[in-house]
Order: sequence, then C-alpha cells, then structure tokens
Amino acid sequence: MNTRKRRKTKFGFILIACLLIGVIVIGCTSKSTSIIFVDKLGAKDVFRVNDSVCTLSEAKIYLTNLQDQYESVYGCDMWKTKCGDLTIEDYVKKTVIAQLAQIKSMALFSKQYNIELTQEEKNTLSQAAKEYFSGLSDEQVKDMDITVEDVAKAYSDYLLASKVYSSLTTETNTEVSDDEARVVTVQQIVINKHSLDQSGSIVPSTEEEAKEAYSKANTIYEKAKNGEDFANLAENYSDNDTCELSFGRGKLENSVEKVVFNMENDELSDIIETEDSFYIMKCINSYDIEATDANKEVIIEQRKAKAFDEVYEVFLNGLVSEFNEELWDTVTLGDDGDVKTVNFFDVYNQYFEE
Repeated sequence: MNTRKRRKTKFGFILIACLLIGVIVIGCTSKSTSIIFVDKLGAKDVFRVNDSVCTLSEAKIYLTNLQDQYESVYGCDMWKTKCGDLTIEDYVKKTVIAQLAQIKSMALFSKQYNIELTQEEKNTLSQAAKEYFSGLSDEQVKDMDITVEDVAKAYSDYLLASKVYSSLTTETNTEVSDDEARVVTVQQIVINKHSLDQSGSIVPSTEEEAKEAYSKANTIYEKAKNGEDFANLAENYSDNDTCELSFGRGKLENSVEKVVFNMENDELSDIIETEDSFYIMKCINSYDIEATDANKEVIIEQRKAKAFDEVYEVFLNGLVSEFNEELWDTVTLGDDGDVKTVNFFDVYNQYFEE
C-alpha cells in the first residue's frame, strides 16, 4: 500500500489545468492568441508564455514528482501502455506541460493585480527550496540539471499562482445549504428498454421492447414490494452492474433525481421511467452527513473555479506562447526504475499549509 502523503491542491486551478493543453500547448481558436513553435527559445527552454520561460530543469521537477507518484502505485513498466490515443508517458508529459503553462500564466496574471510575494514569503520559499533540494540524490540533481535557485523559482511561481486564485475568488459565496449539498445513498435496479449493437451503441427500443421491459420491471418491483432482498434482486435482474451508489444533486436524470431526493430511509420507489430505462430505487440513507459536508466543499470549489475562469480566460486570450516540442520529445520516462524523491508539493505544504 502506498503510504505517501497525497498532494494537497491549495487552489482550484489545478483542477482545470487540462484546459491549458488546448489553449497553450496545442493551440487556440482565439485570434488574439498566437502559438509559435520554437523560434526564439533557448536550447534548454521548454516553452515560453509571453516573457515567462519554463526551462527543462523546472519541467523535470514536476515530471519527476509525477513519475514517482505513478510508479509508486503502478510500477515502472506501464509508461508505454496506451491510454486512449496516448501512451501513459505522453499523457503524463502533457499533464505536466499543462500544469506548468497555467502556473506560468497565472504568475504573469499577478502583475495585473499588483500581487507580489512578501519578503517573509520569499524567505520561507528559500527554506522550502533548500529542504526539497537537500532531499535529492547527486544522481537526481545531475539528471534534472537543477539548482536550489531553480526550485525556489518553481515554488515562487506556484505561490504567486495560488495568491492570484485566492485574490480572485475571495468574494465567492461560500454559503451552501444542507439540501443543496445533500448526498443520498440508494440501491438501484435498472431495466433497459434498449439493446446494444455490435459496436456497443444504443439501438432505440421498439414499442414492443419497451412493453417487455416494463413488464419485467413490474415483476421485479412486486418481488421487492413483497419483501425479497433488494440487493439480491439487483444482482439477478438489473442491467446495471452498480447496485449501491451515493450521489448529490445533478448526477442522475431529473425524473430519477426528483423521486430519490424525496425518499425516506428504507423507502421503495415506484417504477421510474426514463427515455432509455426503468428504475426501481431503494433509499438506504436519505442524508449522508459526512458526504454532504464534503460535497459542500466541492460545490464551493466549483463556484470559485467558475468565478476565476470568467476573468482568467479573458487574460489567456491575450497571451503569446512558444513550445519547444523537439526538446520535450527527447524526454522519456521509465529509464530509471528508482526515481523516488521527496514530494515537491509535500515540502511546499509544510511551509504554506492553510
């Protein structure tokens, strides 16, 4: 079991970092943003956003950190495994560039709002950088080609980005009612009206098929109503492999959600019809307090991300970027099975924990 402390996300922009893959790395449809591939970058510069440059050394800090996390869970032999159209290696590399592109962009954004680091923050960053750097082996320092100053710069940009996000979301409404955030736990039986073709696509049901599906659902409903074990019925008859699930509002179809959020513990629903299926629901917990409290935080973060995006996306459209694709293509993962190192964000959180 991996006992490494999970990285904390101090602000919500990491959650939307993948947007930057499209905006900065691959391209953008905005006429005010131009994407230029390797023209003015130095030999060891991975990309530039306006006048802010990300060096290969800085990128390797993030890449090594993420590589360590992946390998601690999945081992060292999965990098060439396909994940959709990409290998896991390519996916991780794109993730790193997206994350760094956003951090660099937000550090630039700080100038518009006169957001700066205090002297105390700079001193603390210096201490954090020394601690992280001291945890690297000589071989890692050589491979990453980094200095303690490189680490301090990476921490500086990250903290600036965090301060920008905090500044732009301070007025976000953080009042979330219990009902808005309420999480319920139910068991379900799903009887599909439709069938699937050889490619797995849904084939719309005929009127006769819909009647047969309802008849089947009604038979199961009568069994449940007469006291037969609901979980057993779900296992034997449901077209959905998931019997028990917990969720908040907005996760299921409206017709199902409307019924579920008005049920009491142990209550059995009537048969609920949607376009594709019939549902029979049994309420296990109409108000999961712990999950509801956690969902409140999720809702608040979603609100903050939305408020931030409204301002930040305008700024993004005015950026010019260059990407040294040829240099980044030379970077590979999995050559060394022992990349374990101190966690870049764990050290950061020790010094800048909320």
